[in-house]
Amino acid sequence: MRILIVSATIPEVSFLPFDFLKGEQSKSSVFMFLGHQIDVLVTGVGMVLTAFYLGRHLQNNKYDLAINIGLAGALKSDLSYGDVVQVSVDSFGDLGAEDDEKFLDVFKLKLEDENTFPFTKGKLYANSIYQHQLGHLKCVEGITINTVHGNDRSIQQFRNRITAEVETMEGAAFLYACNFYQLASVQMRSISNYVEKRDKSKWNIPLALNNLKAETELFLKSISKTTT
Repeated sequence: MRILIVSATIPEVSFLPFDFLKGEQSKSSVFMFLGHQIDVLVTGVGMVLTAFYLGRHLQNNKYDLAINIGLAGALKSDLSYGDVVQVSVDSFGDLGAEDDEKFLDVFKLKLEDENTFPFTKGKLYANSIYQHQLGHLKCVEGITINTVHGNDRSIQQFRNRITAEVETMEGAAFLYACNFYQLASVQMRSISNYVEKRDKSKWNIPLALNNLKAETELFLKSISKTTT
């Protein structure tokens, strides 16, 4: 198999045996794992960089599976620091317009049809025959935003209009590109913090990264067993 691992930052994939050239805007590298070629693409933070560099990369490379790994903020209290979740559905959370106290997304504004490919009812779904091998992980809905929430009032307003359980800055862009190219995809995120008034002293990034490492390695090994 040829597998692509996509992440926003180097720390989120630092456990992988890759070596990047310094000074590149979008960094990529290749290594072998249990007979599979695994490419690593670090896009930079946010949906714009993710969409651009991943889209450009997929124009020139073919894969059997793409895996997005990284950290996430928890919107629901039933998630704990260090929990690794499988994000099966995602959407763009702040793409639209404010109408006084209301938020109107691009679909409500009639600027885009909610079922225009690759959207399904305004959302983007991960699609992979390997998702069942992540069955021990909680399956959640994600929301992708440009500005991480850190204000009590805006957080409550946000929660009132969405059903997502985790917040990221790249997930929906990853799924959009993968679905556009009809590439099987999996999104794995590890909880580093709760979506609340910003206080980094409460975050646990080391635990989240350590658990993400363990689950990524476990997933890659499980894929190898099914393809050999």
